[in-house]
Amino acid sequence: MSSSRRVTHLRSRHDAGPPIRTKPDWHGPVLAVLKLLNAHGLKVDDIGLWELNGAFACQAIYYRDILGIDPEITM
Repeated sequence: MSSSRRVTHLRSRHDAGPPIRTKPDWHGPVLAVLKLLNAHGLKVDDIGLWELNGAFACQAIYYRDILGIDPEITM
């Protein structure tokens, strides 16, 4: 499971406003995994080995904990 999200905002030189800040969407990959498992009639526990990947180590830990994946079967 991998997550990456990039937001590009184009502004004219005449647009006088504060910079737009965005927060990373960490829920998207979790929801996508749950949707995929559901589409195939599977549960998290039906998977024998998970590879969790994120831009930061804390993302992989977050995915693991939110999905309830056993730390022993993650790489």
